[in-house]
Amino acid sequence: MIVTFLPVDRTNDPTDTNKQKLRRNLFYFRFARQAMRAAIEELTLEKNKIVLMPASVCPAVLEPFINAGIKIRLYSLNHNLKWDINEIRDKICNDTIAVYTIHYFGILYDLTAIRLLCNEKQVKLIEDCALAGYHEGTTIGETGDIAIFSLWKFHPLSGGAILKFNNEVPSFLRVNLETSRLITILIGLLKIRIKSLMSKLSLQPNSWRRELSKRKHMQDPAPIDTRNQPYAIQKMHNLDFSIFCKENLYECAKRRRTNYFTLAETAKNAGIELLYTEVDSNSVPYCLPIVIDDAHRLQRVFLRAGIQTEISINQPYANQPYLCESNESFDDINYLSNQVLGIPVHQNLTVRQITHMKEQLIAWGRKI
Repeated sequence: MIVTFLPVDRTNDPTDTNKQKLRRNLFYFRFARQAMRAAIEELTLEKNKIVLMPASVCPAVLEPFINAGIKIRLYSLNHNLKWDINEIRDKICNDTIAVYTIHYFGILYDLTAIRLLCNEKQVKLIEDCALAGYHEGTTIGETGDIAIFSLWKFHPLSGGAILKFNNEVPSFLRVNLETSRLITILIGLLKIRIKSLMSKLSLQPNSWRRELSKRKHMQDPAPIDTRNQPYAIQKMHNLDFSIFCKENLYECAKRRRTNYFTLAETAKNAGIELLYTEVDSNSVPYCLPIVIDDAHRLQRVFLRAGIQTEISINQPYANQPYLCESNESFDDINYLSNQVLGIPVHQNLTVRQITHMKEQLIAWGRKI
């Protein structure tokens, strides 16, 4: 039994939804970091100013801001990845130009308090929905001045991202968009087809076996300072966009929520701690995050059982020229970076695959 982390097959939509996916406030890019770099130009975020970001971010989040010469100040998150609005208020200074928020694991966060604070302080609110699925009915991505979505994490695409404007919608973007190389797109789509076939034939990839040999998970290093260097911004390729337009986004979101709640209930009954005890019905989850004593060990156990998982919470970066100095220890994030494991919930999971994962969760619960 093989369970991949990302979807490998399409969920076709019998209706024509192209018009909905071509809404005037949506702009399509190859990757979310490129969408964010374009947004920085469109919002005219100034060099040497400060953006407040949560303590756990991946290099791709930092990359476009570093390239634009913007400084980053981190704010802390608690054991449930929630912020303290008073801390964010205290960290806003005269040089602050935006507050950056993340819907971790695709779980909808209530941004009302931060929205009001940003209005009061006259700073932009950036809503990172890269780990949240997009469909026309979701309220994720509605609160920020802009929001970004990473489509390839939710659909069988070689690349794809959305930049969404919620207030002033530009008629065109100021940045020059490059076209992705066709051969790169074709290779990416071919890999997805091969992965789909391997999953159906239960052929475990060699990369999984290499993962089993790792003794310790290492997060990606902090990105280097690329201020003022050229930065390629590519539009979403027509091949990927045509696949996306045929996807039934509502059905994808519905299946993900169903799979999430099914596996969450199993984990809870098995005595396994959940990162989130309550999940809004508008969430479009990327995965099910569970909290265990040794996430790296369970990841290897699941790989042996043919189940691909992710350790997604990054430890806070420090001692980088683009980061504002801080003496904070960010204890909760450092703890969670070794304790949280993401379980697949994507829309292509079969009943047999879900049953297999439930059995593995129950077996692990007996060991706790």
